[in-house]
Amino acid sequence: MRNDNLTYDWLDFIAEHKKAKKLVLKEQEAVGLPDEAGSIRTTLTPGQQETKKVGSLDVIVKRGLEGNTNARKDIKGIVIHHTHTKSANSTFNVLKQRGLSTNYEVDQKGTIYEYVPPERAAWATGGLANEHTIGIDVTHFSNDPFPPEQIEALKKLVNELAKKYGFELKLAPSEGPMKWPDWVAKYGDGTFTLFRHRNFVSTGCPANLPMDQLVSGVSGVSGSDEPGILSKAYDYIKDLGSSAWEGIKSVFTESIDEKLFHVQDKSKNKIYENNKKYFDSLLMFLKKELKITKPVKIILEEDDKNSKKVLGRTGGYVNQENKIHIFVTNRHIKDVLRSLAHEMVHHRQNIRGDFNKNEPTIHGYAQSNPHLRRMEKEAYLKGNMTFRDWEDNYKYRGESYE
Repeated sequence: MRNDNLTYDWLDFIAEHKKAKKLVLKEQEAVGLPDEAGSIRTTLTPGQQETKKVGSLDVIVKRGLEGNTNARKDIKGIVIHHTHTKSANSTFNVLKQRGLSTNYEVDQKGTIYEYVPPERAAWATGGLANEHTIGIDVTHFSNDPFPPEQIEALKKLVNELAKKYGFELKLAPSEGPMKWPDWVAKYGDGTFTLFRHRNFVSTGCPANLPMDQLVSGVSGVSGSDEPGILSKAYDYIKDLGSSAWEGIKSVFTESIDEKLFHVQDKSKNKIYENNKKYFDSLLMFLKKELKITKPVKIILEEDDKNSKKVLGRTGGYVNQENKIHIFVTNRHIKDVLRSLAHEMVHHRQNIRGDFNKNEPTIHGYAQSNPHLRRMEKEAYLKGNMTFRDWEDNYKYRGESYE
């Protein structure tokens, strides 16, 4: 049997399928895993593969993540994720390493993998949604486009699953995050059945995947908030072929809200330009988490003299001008991003009116002024923890820290 770290193409799999089945005989019994008839069956060796049908679709079954699952009582919907990996094999290894799981993955060629049977609740989504939803990961790394064949396979899979488990596909609006009971309380049970990961937890997942394509032509569709241009562009590009996606890459990739965030990069090494995807991702996360509604100017600047001081400045916020200064000389990019999160909390405080007392921030203000001390405490706690939440989310399905 070939090492499971290597990627299988279809011919490899067919050629070795019979050998793989022979190796199953001595392996562990499934951990209470029922097959579709409800009986217990022998599972595959972790990493081995076989095929099955989901409706009319061919699905490659790969086991080894069943330990990170729970028994499921019912299935009421589907949650879509992106992986931040370059291959399904990488996704599988990352999930296993981190004690996570998902039911399905659709790779960029449109190949569908089943890691955990839908009858088991995978550890995929959070927000108390795992017990009620099937998790589907879409192989996607950084700003790569979503190829037409991948979207088409994903569309077929969600429709087959909806048909099998007896619910209509109804796309939830892009709001939240809210826990599953809060969705039910607000809209009613079964009102929406197709969700983004970010509907339940603070994340950008599943990037700008054109969710409206998954329900186009399906009855009972509601709640889609994707721009209509995506639907038209997708149909047009599908006719041209996958290479045409490169031409409109920016349409399908998230970028910062330039109406809110004005970044002025005065650094010697173009720190923003060279790390744009991190800055933009963090800023969009902060916008959502801190409820940023007022424009802010962000200045990344050098200060050689300050950088030589052990207790030199790292940043500052000018509330009268809605302006953030971040000093970047000789600093690690992660530390710069953390400072940005801290100062953005001060901007949020300004939006709330916390600076209306016009109290001077002179030496010792954080120790002598109770009001300013509370504000500074919030900036340290909320800024650092929001940054940590963003960082963990960014690396959540990543195959490397780059």
